[in-house]
Amino acid sequence: MSSLLWIEPRDVHALVGRLHSAKASSAVRAGAAEAPRTSDGPAVDGPRPAASARATAPPAKPGKGLAAELERFLDEGRRETGFSSAFVADHEGLAVTARGASEPLIAAGVSLVERWQMFRDHFGLPGDGRLVIELGEDGRLVMVPAETPWGVMSLGLVTTKSLSSDRLQAIAHAFARVFAERGEEKTT
Repeated sequence: MSSLLWIEPRDVHALVGRLHSAKASSAVRAGAAEAPRTSDGPAVDGPRPAASARATAPPAKPGKGLAAELERFLDEGRRETGFSSAFVADHEGLAVTARGASEPLIAAGVSLVERWQMFRDHFGLPGDGRLVIELGEDGRLVMVPAETPWGVMSLGLVTTKSLSSDRLQAIAHAFARVFAERGEEKTT
């Protein structure tokens, strides 16, 4: 069963802007005693980890062998979907591999996947967590999560092409198979 969530492009751009401002504020804090400020201005104690990161100890980072397999996966994905940028990121929003994707885009994509999963869990909605976000004239951000030993890993693709539900399901299965072939996939 497919899932649909509509997010206005201006909301995504605003989120990316706030993430970029928060990152700059964190860099200032690291070099000075001043508390970081959000884009709205008030001082904060520092960034809070995502709920999934607070619940368990952070897992070990994926090894180079997996990163190489993910690189091959993205090469094949570019041939099949023609994406303009793509990434695979961990549950903390850190890229394992990326092709033309900015850090704010990666952080926003992972954050949206986490929030969508929380929303689905809260309301008991079915689905596998895939998310397609319209980016206006720039195309679509397609987010595909997979549960792994390192927590949720997210595939993000920016494409101008519409991908059918069947195509999205095939991408999700192929992404999960990268981990399954290594004997490292958990069921979602």
